[in-house]
Amino acid sequence: MRERHGPVEPRLSVCRQLREAREGTGHTQTAVAELLGWGQAKVQRIEAGQVAVSTTDLRAMLDLYGVHDQEARSQLEISARKVRRQPWGTYRDVLTPQERTYLGGEGSATRLRHYAPLLLPDLLRTEAYAWAAITSFTIGPPDHRLMRRKLEVVLARQEILDRNDPPHLQIVLDEAALHRPIAGTDGVTATRAQMARLRDLARRDNISLQVLPMRAGLPIDEPITVLDLPNGEHVAYLPRRSRVTVTDRDQVDHYDHAFAGLAEAAIPLAATVTPIFTTGQIEKTP
Repeated sequence: MRERHGPVEPRLSVCRQLREAREGTGHTQTAVAELLGWGQAKVQRIEAGQVAVSTTDLRAMLDLYGVHDQEARSQLEISARKVRRQPWGTYRDVLTPQERTYLGGEGSATRLRHYAPLLLPDLLRTEAYAWAAITSFTIGPPDHRLMRRKLEVVLARQEILDRNDPPHLQIVLDEAALHRPIAGTDGVTATRAQMARLRDLARRDNISLQVLPMRAGLPIDEPITVLDLPNGEHVAYLPRRSRVTVTDRDQVDHYDHAFAGLAEAAIPLAATVTPIFTTGQIEKTP
């Protein structure tokens, strides 16, 4: 079984400590960039965890902030080096830096709350569903090598479900996602297999699957993910907003509250899947 992995905890620790050290000096991010001769966005990206800070840049920032305690500096350097050894680095050809940061957090999380408005999320997909989603959203001439690489990422992400200490998952699906059949030459079989996977996952003690029914009205139109990490950090991930990872406590609380509202309006998966997929609807799929 796979153990928990991912550099997001040291990344968030480095981000938080650098931000707090800067704020302690009264410097703005713009002022720090000017004093160090960097571009204005560099400090912001480092503090947001969008890029890993090099040892040289880290030392320059600590010098500027007056952090001279050798033990504290050493621990920060160790954490920064861990961040740079990303387990998802081998997928740089198909993953952005923001996506790699998020996947590190997903691999470390003890609890994951996710709302999926249009499609089933990667963690729940069968290989056929994942492949159909990848090929359907490919723009331009298909690059089968890259598409296969994207499929590898999906399947690799799902390994957290079968490790010794899997996270607790609470996932709310929009009912529309359950009505949407899987395209392909054998869409009926693929759709049935996907529904069987959902039912099997819903039986696990650490997984809660709910459905937001159509009658609930117009839902939030973007996916939301909130992660709880072992070190007490909480992050929110907004894939449609330039794949932003939010670490500000107030903002994370906002998205956590939004998810809680969706979950309160949702019903258990078992109360939804059976009537939808035993009415002959699948057989009518072209």
